[in-house]
Amino acid sequence: MLSLSRFPDADLPRWREIVTERRFRLRELAFTGEPELFAPVADARTRAALEVLLPDGGPGPQQALHLVSDDGFPIGWVWLTRLSRERLGLVDASLVTPDRTADLRDLVERTAAADGVTEMELVLVPGDDTHAAWRAAGPAHLASQRRVLPLPEPRGASDATAGAAGADVRLRAMTEPEFDSFFARSSREYVESRRASDPTRDPGEVQQEAESQLRALLPGGRATQGQSFWTVLADDAPAAELWVAVEPPGAFVYEIRVDESHRGRGVGRAAMRAAAQWCTEQGLSALGLNVFGDNVVARGLYESLGYVLVEESLTVTLTRL
Repeated sequence: MLSLSRFPDADLPRWREIVTERRFRLRELAFTGEPELFAPVADARTRAALEVLLPDGGPGPQQALHLVSDDGFPIGWVWLTRLSRERLGLVDASLVTPDRTADLRDLVERTAAADGVTEMELVLVPGDDTHAAWRAAGPAHLASQRRVLPLPEPRGASDATAGAAGADVRLRAMTEPEFDSFFARSSREYVESRRASDPTRDPGEVQQEAESQLRALLPGGRATQGQSFWTVLADDAPAAELWVAVEPPGAFVYEIRVDESHRGRGVGRAAMRAAAQWCTEQGLSALGLNVFGDNVVARGLYESLGYVLVEESLTVTLTRL
């Protein structure tokens, strides 16, 4: 029978080493596109992330690190964080016997439900045995996926164009009025998505926090260094909007939006190919993105373009005991 107990303080330094290696290998390294070449970058990102997650070397006041035992024998650990009174997040978990993961998930969910938790949020990496077993152990709502496209070596300059249903798709830098319209809509939709993700929070507080995050991300607006905003032209007519952030050694698609009048014509596919081509010409090694779980069409598109699944965010609804 599985049981949870407080993780021994004496073992925390070794546990932090293990967590650092897992984050480096399972999460950060996957986003570089060329693991051997950019391992130092992934290492720096790993350590920066853990400085935030573990500022004092161990779990913070809203976190819990449990030793997992099977009939008294330690077989792994589970790291949880309290997101709110009714929401609990799984930060990471690892068992030396992954076949017991289903029992661990059941134990964690029952314990959480007894403590008033109604929803668990999970961030799982398909390449890890414990994470894969947790994903397969029961129902969960797919909130989003993170995917990465490894990019080839540059093959010479071009004008970042791609064919779409017989038309040329070209990337043109947004004008100031285009950016203002794009930013206003993106800000509104971002605030709405944040409110929907946590309806228990004060709407005004959520809006203020979301707007503050966007201002921090884009202090220079359209001219913010490392941010590229394009109007996608199909047959020289505006057909879509695209926002890509360069985060060496790769880049990340923050948003792509195809105008309704141009949907179903291959514009999105061509725009993503043009963006990948542009990134390749900049000497970048990977292009990443997030896609909502309920956007089945977009998920299929990215998979067909070669984007590899590296991370999934899921939610599990718990029943009060």
